[in-house]
Amino acid sequence: MAYFIEWVTPEVMAALEDALDAAILAREQGETQAQINAALAALNEAIETFMDAKQDGELEVNESIMQQLIAAAEALVTGVTISDDGSDVSISDYWVTPEAILALEEALAAVKAAIAEDDIIAAYIELNEAIAAFNDEKQHGTKGGIVVKVDPVITTWPSASAVTYGAVLSTSTLTGGISNVSGTFAWTTPSIPVGDAGTRTHNVTFTPDDTDNYNTLSQSVDIIVNKASPVVTTWPSASAITYGAALSTSGLTGGVGAGEFAWTNSSTIPTVNNSGYSVTFTPDDAANYNTRRRNVSITVNKAEAIINCPVERITWYDAVYFCNKLSILEGFEPVYTITGISKTTTSGLTYISNATVAVDWTKNGYRLPTEAEWEYAARGDYPNKATETATKPFGIGDGTKLTWEMANINGQKPYDLAATPPGEYDDPSGKRISSTTPVGDYDPNNYGLYDMHGNVEEWCWDWYRPDYITYGFETRTTDGAGANEDPAGPFDAASRIMKGGYWNDEAQNARSAYRSSDNSSTRGSRIGFRLVRR
Repeated sequence: MAYFIEWVTPEVMAALEDALDAAILAREQGETQAQINAALAALNEAIETFMDAKQDGELEVNESIMQQLIAAAEALVTGVTISDDGSDVSISDYWVTPEAILALEEALAAVKAAIAEDDIIAAYIELNEAIAAFNDEKQHGTKGGIVVKVDPVITTWPSASAVTYGAVLSTSTLTGGISNVSGTFAWTTPSIPVGDAGTRTHNVTFTPDDTDNYNTLSQSVDIIVNKASPVVTTWPSASAITYGAALSTSGLTGGVGAGEFAWTNSSTIPTVNNSGYSVTFTPDDAANYNTRRRNVSITVNKAEAIINCPVERITWYDAVYFCNKLSILEGFEPVYTITGISKTTTSGLTYISNATVAVDWTKNGYRLPTEAEWEYAARGDYPNKATETATKPFGIGDGTKLTWEMANINGQKPYDLAATPPGEYDDPSGKRISSTTPVGDYDPNNYGLYDMHGNVEEWCWDWYRPDYITYGFETRTTDGAGANEDPAGPFDAASRIMKGGYWNDEAQNARSAYRSSDNSSTRGSRIGFRLVRR
């Protein structure tokens, strides 16, 4: 059976040549595999058009020869070798050299020439020779040609070193990446900012050393962005304060920075001689910037002295003299008449060392308490204080004990009726301050009176005699039936009563009932006084 093919037009032949030129150009210009494949597909379509084109005029050709001609043309375009036994052998895994592409060009040119000369047999022979040349140019390996690249295998993507807010990606070092082929890990866009503080994600690209045979790969990698240190152009200055005031009373002005300045510990009370105190700068953008601290100097002016410790180093004469002066200052009637005053100066301090003192109990001014008044006040508001002198020796706590936590005494010699034996005992761990303490450092008794026990011994009005009842005594008040309620002590003696104990006294000497005495001209750091007024 004969197979007829009609002559093709010059336009169809030109289209075939154009498609071939596009395929060759794609290869020579290093286009991608996809672009080369597209050019070859266009060439295949042109060949099919060539084979399908018909026009008037016939030439008889053997059908089997024409079928081989058609199959050979398709094989050149699709990359399939026709074996001797007629089976198809895929060559898609082979690299194809530029020479193979040129052989294709030459084969089609020969076909063109053969057809032009009405020699289909010659065209068939030329095409077969092109197939042989094409097959000879197949190679396997890394030789140039149309390369089908593969992806490298990334076992481990690298980790990124932490950077600071405001930096660019190139400042972060990539370490630890592992691939099955040699190559380099790098940030895909190293010049861009890393972003806000926290954990951020950016692309890393792996570029293989063998870029002819392996593709590049990209994947996102986490990077820690730390907060940056804010820029403080000028730290503030602090306004002066008075000694004893807290830093919160000092204003901070003049600081320059995008944020706020404040004392780090505003409740701190600075000293006069200081090297400055910490100021904290808190940035407006606290999400991306850390706080900063720096010492700022502050002037602390001297304060007016506040006397809150008990008066000490005062004679009995000084005490009664002060009572009269205070009474006059506040408009009350002086209780004492003081004559024959003698003064002594020691170490720059002048005090009254002798005088004659008379008392008028009817006056309403300030005076020293009698011993009975002092003891009544010291014992506090116990229900049966008159009969509890042995069971309630103190006017604070439950009345049965006195320790260094309760009063300013020698804490190594406390007193407790529950001790064995009852009374004074040794406490080597007890605290001993060895000086006066401010009034109010210890709890008051239940009359609200402070330091009735300890701190300083306190002058009373009374003369001291061991058993003044034997010598007779002044009666200041009675119960109306003649019974004495508030004796004012003996009529005379050599010394005056002192009560309460002092900062280095044993606790038993601070008991409410304990009596001590000294000469009216005696003075010292253990001696003070307390005033009463009716």
